[in-house]
Amino acid sequence: MTPIADVSTGPLRQQQLETLGTFLWLLMDFLWLVEWSWAGTVAGVIGVLCLTGVLRLLPRDLATQTAAGSAVCWLLMNLFWMIGESYPAPGMILTAQLIGGLAVGLLGLSVWSGGLSGPVMQQFRRIKVG
Repeated sequence: MTPIADVSTGPLRQQQLETLGTFLWLLMDFLWLVEWSWAGTVAGVIGVLCLTGVLRLLPRDLATQTAAGSAVCWLLMNLFWMIGESYPAPGMILTAQLIGGLAVGLLGLSVWSGGLSGPVMQQFRRIKVG
């Protein structure tokens, strides 16, 4: 049996946080689509917290951290975009654009540091089944 400490800090915990963050991201986009942006905002903020938590559990190499940071920025970009279109919040679209640019830059840095055949690119946005 796996000790509780190993589960709470190991790969299983990382997968749980990543899955929850991705689910909340999808939920945020769906709630935005059906014009329940207030609920989408809540889902998006919790999703950002989950994906940020994943950063703590990942290996500390540049390629892995920048790829995961890119995903956090991608979700933040969507969150600010939704807020900018749903509420009278000046500057949110510009903020979304800047964060989106950062996401692209971080992903480029990840590819540059780890290479196209590196482990980060082999796992990038794949659905894991089984």
